[in-house]
Amino acid sequence: MKLADIAHSIEEQNLPYRMTDNFQPLLINIFPYNGSLGQADKGLFDFALLNVLYESFQNPGFSIETILEYKPYNWVAILKWSCSPDSQTLGELCSAFIPKANQYLKADACCNIALPGRLENISPIVKQLLNMNEEIVKCRNQTFYVESFNRHHKADYVPPNLSRLEELLNQNRPDAFLNETTQYLKANLNHQALDISVLSLFRLDIVQLVYSFLKTKGIQAHKLYTGRMNDQLLAHSLNSVEDMEEYLKYLVNTAMEYRDFAEQPKSIVEQIKQYIHTHCGDDLTRNHLAEIVYLNPDYLARLFKKETGVSLGSYIIQVRIAAAKHLLETTRMSIYEVAKKVGYANYSYFSKLFKQEVGLSPNEYKRGSKL
Repeated sequence: MKLADIAHSIEEQNLPYRMTDNFQPLLINIFPYNGSLGQADKGLFDFALLNVLYESFQNPGFSIETILEYKPYNWVAILKWSCSPDSQTLGELCSAFIPKANQYLKADACCNIALPGRLENISPIVKQLLNMNEEIVKCRNQTFYVESFNRHHKADYVPPNLSRLEELLNQNRPDAFLNETTQYLKANLNHQALDISVLSLFRLDIVQLVYSFLKTKGIQAHKLYTGRMNDQLLAHSLNSVEDMEEYLKYLVNTAMEYRDFAEQPKSIVEQIKQYIHTHCGDDLTRNHLAEIVYLNPDYLARLFKKETGVSLGSYIIQVRIAAAKHLLETTRMSIYEVAKKVGYANYSYFSKLFKQEVGLSPNEYKRGSKL
């Protein structure tokens, strides 16, 4: 907005402001705890939050002109100083607000303090604040200053020791892996070498590392990491260091738990056999069965043959023909209906397989079972 437009709005709406008045924006990030009101009833939570904010930021040196939520859980307060702006006092009020948010709102919080400035300069000041909010990596329950952010150069990404991390995965040491990644994040944060772009590249490296590890075990990572929990943790992982740590914990522990399961072939084979028995009339392709246990189809086929001595395809035929025999013996269904019931839309193909397995055609078997 141009200065002339601001001056015109003040005059037209008879607002009690002058272009030389000093303002200071403040941005509050809120991180509700799991199961808190902030996740269960946001409307009620927002009401409680505003009460805590107005109570916490009472000071004779300024007035709160407005507080608004510019995106979910990100609130901007505009303060108007009646004396010289004092960022130190504002920082102290932020430090007092954060434990109140922890206690009363059941949420973590970050405060982001903009540069103070006259009303005529408020637009670039707010833009600086929003820009910092998008670029910095936050630690929860801390206060950040635009003034300090402006002095920092853009960080270059230096990856962690990926070879070391790969070794820890292969050694089945997930706790050591997560400890190394946490140390990396905190070290870079302390040296101001961590921003959102760097954190994004770090996340990409770790995800690729874990996916590659799973691939060597025959596990299809893109099938394993699906669902609401994965999507939610991934979406929030850049919000703060703590959110990234939570995502990495889920990523690594899920990988190791399923690796342990995949290394118990009898459990996998029993799960596949049970599925085949209860879904023998469905489309039982090798790819579909592999998706159920998140394994590579070729790997599953080799594993099944090794454990049972029978190929996956042969086992499916055996189960289907056994089910067909039972239906022919116990129901009045036609042979065509039986074929469809056990997964064979092609009647001729069903008859051929049935005779190969039983030594009789379906008709002959049906007649014999009635004797």
